[in-house]
Amino acid sequence: MKKTFLVLCFLFSLSGFGQLLIDDALTVTQLVQTVLVDASVQPSNITFNSEPANSTVVQVSRFSTGGVSTNLGLDQGLILATADAHVAIGPNNQEGASTFAFGGSYIDDDLMLIPGAQFLESSSVLEFDFIATGSELNFDFIFASEEYPEYSNSTYNDVFGFFLSGPGISGPYSNNAKNIALVPSTNTEVTINNLNNGTENNGPCQNCGFYINNGIGQTPNINPHIQYDGFTSVLRASSGLVCGETYHIKLAIGNVGDNTYDSAVFIKNFNIRQNLELLDDNGLVENLDACLGQNLTIFSNIRPQGNVFVWTKDGVVIPETGPSITVSEGGLYAVNIFTEDGCQFAFDDILIVFRTELSIVDPPDINLCAVLAPSYTFPTINQTSTILGTLNPSHYLVTYYNSSYDDAVSGSSNGLIPFGNLNNYTISSATGVIWVRVEEIGPNMYGCVEVISFKINAYGIQTGDISYAKELYCTDVTTPQPVMSTASSGGFFSSTPSGLQLDVNTGAIIPSGSDGGNYSIIYNVPATGSCPAYSTPATLVTINSVAASEPIVVSPVLYCKDDTVQPLIANGVDLLWYQSAVGGTGSKIQPRCLMLV
Repeated sequence: MKKTFLVLCFLFSLSGFGQLLIDDALTVTQLVQTVLVDASVQPSNITFNSEPANSTVVQVSRFSTGGVSTNLGLDQGLILATADAHVAIGPNNQEGASTFAFGGSYIDDDLMLIPGAQFLESSSVLEFDFIATGSELNFDFIFASEEYPEYSNSTYNDVFGFFLSGPGISGPYSNNAKNIALVPSTNTEVTINNLNNGTENNGPCQNCGFYINNGIGQTPNINPHIQYDGFTSVLRASSGLVCGETYHIKLAIGNVGDNTYDSAVFIKNFNIRQNLELLDDNGLVENLDACLGQNLTIFSNIRPQGNVFVWTKDGVVIPETGPSITVSEGGLYAVNIFTEDGCQFAFDDILIVFRTELSIVDPPDINLCAVLAPSYTFPTINQTSTILGTLNPSHYLVTYYNSSYDDAVSGSSNGLIPFGNLNNYTISSATGVIWVRVEEIGPNMYGCVEVISFKINAYGIQTGDISYAKELYCTDVTTPQPVMSTASSGGFFSSTPSGLQLDVNTGAIIPSGSDGGNYSIIYNVPATGSCPAYSTPATLVTINSVAASEPIVVSPVLYCKDDTVQPLIANGVDLLWYQSAVGGTGSKIQPRCLMLV
């Protein structure tokens, strides 16, 4: 047998075909514990043909497709065969592949009760106990046989059965067991006679919607994966359980009429959970391209009444207790569902991955320099080319809104700016916000939407001037002297030459902190939007220094006749002379006496 296997592998590796892989290295107990059941099942009292299952047997092995797509329907699991499980390995190049029925003539009484199995020759029987940790048992299986199709509807029909016994179970087999290997939506047990498409695969049909024709051993190039001539599609065995009670399962298959023309059952996903499949609101069991910023709802479709929902994200419990949750972050989300008395009956998980942001460019604000008035017209607010950058414009739908972010995200008609109105766009206030909605519409895209915004601002043409209450201040004035301005806000003040104490923000001057002299002051408004920079006409301010003390005039002044008249003398600097005590105009020229005594 090994030589035949090696030759077949060599031949078909040259043809590029993928074959079924059979691994017989594990004991039967190890296969049950690590391959057949999941964490919801703790098997005990495992036996094979009524003997302890602590050794390897050729009838029970692990199968795998090795990641290659095949027509089997299951990618891995446990195979239970009438004889050597290696017969399952493709291609289908024999009309009736057979090996000796290892285990001799072990006969299972329950198999003999299945119609057509009265002449049972040998059996392969795997049994174990388990405690129901939930309310429903489920597993997937495929029955395959070399007796397809030619021995359909005959007395040479290999048989199999999954016999479940325990609390709440009532059936015709030993320990009141029932056979849960049934044709879907019926109480009909799966056998070759009641699931086939006739002896030549062309009818009459007996539940043939669940039958797969794998050739008759003459077309190995067409049927490269599996040796068996025919097999069922993936079927599901299930039964209700009483949580916390102990049950017994017998997985059995047998040769009928002879020990040739081998058969097998492939089994996967033996678990105690309700059939649960988490879906997002796109109907996906896994979403690796969720749109950034999108809220996704994950549905369990399990009724909330009488059930307890425990949700996790990346293995950490999250505070959600309903049958569905809404998420906005990526991660592995899972739900465990329990009955009110703490019995777990369902579990599933779903991977959500959010995409990065669209590769669009944030548009700049648009500024307009205009005469300030209650209406402003912008030549255009269309920034689509800037926003898309190097992206293909035919793959994106770009629309503009003037109402709100929410309207733009939802694609509402409210606030939508018609494309023709993007040019010569008019607003009544001096500023506004435009939201831009960018939606994927190209091939192999997911319709993701991103909304960005920019401002439109109207600025008045800069005008105005500045002045002060006086043109002359003395240095003994200590209070700030405010500026009077008709210019636009947002600028700064400056003066020349240096020496003037000037607040550049408010324009106020403090004479007492300034040096005496003449100063030119202007107000500077920087460029705003499309409006150029502007400076007001200069205003002139003089600061006069004040003497440290009152001037002292040398008085009286006496002259003799014919003396040369000398000017009056006083100490101090920057003095002004007056002809009268009150009023008049001061003069810096020292006066001379006109009356001679």
